[in-house]
Amino acid sequence: MRLGELQTLLRADAFRYSGGRLGLVRTFLRFPGFRYTATLRLAAFLREAPARGYGLFYLVGMWLARLSIVYGVHIPNHTRIGPGLYLGHVGGIFVNGEVVIGANCNLSQGVTLGVGGTGGRRGCPVIGDEVYLGPGSVVFGPVRVGDRAAVGANAVVSRDVEPGASVGGIPATRISEHGSRGLIQHPWPPANGGDAAREGLGREIR
Repeated sequence: MRLGELQTLLRADAFRYSGGRLGLVRTFLRFPGFRYTATLRLAAFLREAPARGYGLFYLVGMWLARLSIVYGVHIPNHTRIGPGLYLGHVGGIFVNGEVVIGANCNLSQGVTLGVGGTGGRRGCPVIGDEVYLGPGSVVFGPVRVGDRAAVGANAVVSRDVEPGASVGGIPATRISEHGSRGLIQHPWPPANGGDAAREGLGREIR
């Protein structure tokens, strides 16, 4: 990851919280979710830096570990995550390091994205762009959650979710075609940048 990529990811994540009304510093101070993701992004950047950023990687890694305990969020710094990650409420969020998360996704409190399956079917989820994951939802195994889908509170997903679908229940089943419409606030890039600029933002990480 280059410095320019880190700056873009930080701007995108911060934009999700206020739509650009607050700068990076004010967003960092006001929102615990952004404090965590900003530290996560910096750790991921330093992880690939020469000589691990001359020791900075380990210092930031220790700070990230502390935040994980304080906020109850565990996302490894090597996890592939697109721009515009939003953690609305911290607490009880667990993401396996092999999970892939697209652009402009919302992770609510209590979300688990983990490994599942056996043998050749063992793996981790791939989450598309602009996906909303409700409080307490669980997605596990080598499943795909399509772009602009929504997973309801406390739902357990073990099968693919089609793009634009809303699912809920245990096991999760389709309940509507509404998807994440209206649930993803302030997507990056801003609307005045054009929808074409937003299309496929998360593709390069998958």
